[in-house]
Amino acid sequence: MRAFVAGLGGAGGSIATAAFFLPWLSVSCGDMPVVDFSAYDRAVGNVATEQSVDTVGYQDTLDPHVEYWSLVAIPIAIIALTGIVAVVGKELLIRFGITLMLVSCAGLALVTVFWLEQRLGLQAPSRAPPNLPIVIRNQLGGWLSISGHTLGLISGLLTLWLGFFRKCDAVETH
Repeated sequence: MRAFVAGLGGAGGSIATAAFFLPWLSVSCGDMPVVDFSAYDRAVGNVATEQSVDTVGYQDTLDPHVEYWSLVAIPIAIIALTGIVAVVGKELLIRFGITLMLVSCAGLALVTVFWLEQRLGLQAPSRAPPNLPIVIRNQLGGWLSISGHTLGLISGLLTLWLGFFRKCDAVETH
């Protein structure tokens, strides 16, 4: 059971790590697509709109957000924690379960902050007509990141359950 729990968390961490590089949001003005970007693009400030590169010859870039590197560091921590859960003694399972849950919750909170900052902070390009609405759509990377962090959270809950279950077994047998 412990190997399954560790594998579940490791898979979640791997999915969330890969999702960091996949598109999270797509922005369009009306029906005209403007840009798809990932958490990596926002972390390094690499958001170039297709429209600006094709028509004007320059790139619109956004300021880099160094704090978004946490969106790749947290899933790597989940992978490491679940690897430790597979080999740690019974007495430490509860501590690692709680730690894994907290790290996964921090990842989910950061994904939510990222999503809210992008949804509420993006504005239409200056050359767009004023009556053209900005449309922001969620893409695969964001959903996969949420799924990966949720798998890490489930792994932490199961690790915690295993720790309590094993502890109760040890108490009953003595």
